[in-house]
Order: sequence, then C-alpha cells, then structure tokens
Amino acid sequence: MAPATRRQLQGKDTDGTEYGDVDEMWGSKRQREHWYSKGTCGARARKPCALPTTSTTAHTCPEHFALSPPPLAPGLEYWKGLPLTVDTVLGGYARVSPSDVRESATFLESVFPAVLDATAKGLTVADCGAGVGRVTEHLLLRYFHCVDLVEPVQHYLTAAEEKLAPLAKEADPPRVVRYLCEPLQDWSPGRGRYDVVWIQWCVGHCTDDDLVALLRRCVDGLKRGGLIVVKENNCKEVRPVGLTRNWIPDHHMLTCPGWCALLTRASSWTRTTAV
Repeated sequence: MAPATRRQLQGKDTDGTEYGDVDEMWGSKRQREHWYSKGTCGARARKPCALPTTSTTAHTCPEHFALSPPPLAPGLEYWKGLPLTVDTVLGGYARVSPSDVRESATFLESVFPAVLDATAKGLTVADCGAGVGRVTEHLLLRYFHCVDLVEPVQHYLTAAEEKLAPLAKEADPPRVVRYLCEPLQDWSPGRGRYDVVWIQWCVGHCTDDDLVALLRRCVDGLKRGGLIVVKENNCKEVRPVGLTRNWIPDHHMLTCPGWCALLTRASSWTRTTAV
C-alpha cells in the first residue's frame, strides 16, 4: 500500500486500543506476540537484501527485523487440534452452511454466468482456505470441471479428499480435483489457469502485505475474463475515516469494509464489486 494511504488509516483493535495508523498497529502486534527477535529477518522480508533467505531459514539483518510477517504456526496449531467437521471450520455455526451455499450460488451465477452454459467445458476454480472441502462439495463441484483445493492443514485436506474423491468420480461428467497443502501466503497459482478463484473466510490469516501480494498473484492466475471472489466477514467501522481489525482466538483478524476496499485497490484490481 502507498505510504500516504497507510498514514490516513486510524482505529481501534478488539481491546479498544487506539492506533494512529496501520504501521503502529502492526508494530504493536509484533511486539506483544514476539513475531521476531531483534536482528532477524523473516523469509518474506519486503525490502531488498544482499543475504538470501528461504522458506525455512532466517538471517541476521538489522534493518529488516521489524518486517518479518506473523508466524503461521499458532494458527496452524489451533486448527490441528480441532475435530474434522464443518461445525469446526465454521466456528460452531454449521447451521449457516445451507444459506451460505445458496447465496454463494446465486452470486456466482449472476457475476459469472458461464457456469450456467451447458456447452462450457473445462471451467477451473481454486477453493482457497478449503478446510474440509465444504465449499467445493456443496458449491464448486456443481459448476466447475476442475477444482484445486488450497489448504495449509494437511489432515483437513486429507479429510476433504476422502469425502470428495468418490463424489468427483461419480459426477457426470467426472470432475478433476487436486489437493494442494500450502498456506495462501506462499501459494502461487499457475499463470492463466483459473476461471474463478474463490477465497472464503480465510484472508484474516494474512497480513496486509501478504494479502495484497496474494491477490496480485491471483490476478495473474486468471484466464481472460476470469473472476476473483473474496467472501469474508467484516467488523464495523469505529469512525467515519477509521478502520478496525479484531483479533480472533484462531489467530486471524476481522477487517472492516473500508480496509478491504483499500487492500483490493492496492492489489491493482481493475474492477471490484462489494455486496
């Protein structure tokens, strides 16, 4: 995001702490949760550095230490310890799944009518933050020939495969389903692979910069005329020009609508629609 834009954002967190801008909020969060040790740099440092890094190593680099992203481990450990159920991935609100799927289907058909064309073959979609495969099972398999599930927790992905493999095989025509175990922060869609990238109830696990980078990669991953859908819970604005992110026990955050709009614009999207 442009520095001038970041300086304009003010607001409170869940505990009511006031922040003058976005960088102050992220800095406070890093310090409270010990996201880094002074003098070390995470794998995705966002400034050029002469010292190489990989996804599994860090290096000493004093000018970069404050840029290390939040660790994925706390969130992954939280989900690894929970049952493999729809109720779990929906935070105890499994009852909302039917209406969620119904409304998502209505939205998808309205913004991407190609899914209703019986002659359209080989439509491909990515289900990002797929969990146990709920969205793929009840929505995406209806409309797409190829589905890629992207999920960082392996035992959730395994559960999804056990459930979806027979459904994909029995479909007419049969569906092609791939299971990709990696976090969205690291996932790179193949250039021009997808008609639709579906991202639901998971972007709160990304920092602002990681989310912007993800959305830009998704743009590159679209076919001509493709679509990115981000379906996410929002919290309310605390002031007309303010923005709020609320910290949730599973280590993700809720973002207000204004913040979401700024992030999508920073992602170089040519057109966005909020519903």
